[in-house]
Amino acid sequence: MDAWLIWLLEVIRAHCGDKPVIINSGYRCKKHNTEVGGTKESQHLHGEAADIRVQGLNEYESLAKWLRENILTDWGGIGIGKNYIHIDLRETKTTWRY
Repeated sequence: MDAWLIWLLEVIRAHCGDKPVIINSGYRCKKHNTEVGGTKESQHLHGEAADIRVQGLNEYESLAKWLRENILTDWGGIGIGKNYIHIDLRETKTTWRY
């Protein structure tokens, strides 16, 4: 995994009161990425993305908002799911919902 992504995960952990951050999906090889329906350009293929959940966190809209306002202000991908959030290091600012 990219060092900046690890740093970002640590920032999220600290922001969430040092609660455990569980990585559901990090780096993916091409075969696994295809099996899980990832895009051909997935940041997971480069170790620059993670799908995570934070222990005890029940919604991810507020975390996404905080990230966009404070850390990923003009870059990075944020995908908001019901039970997890996707974060990545892409150069363009992109937000979506699953």
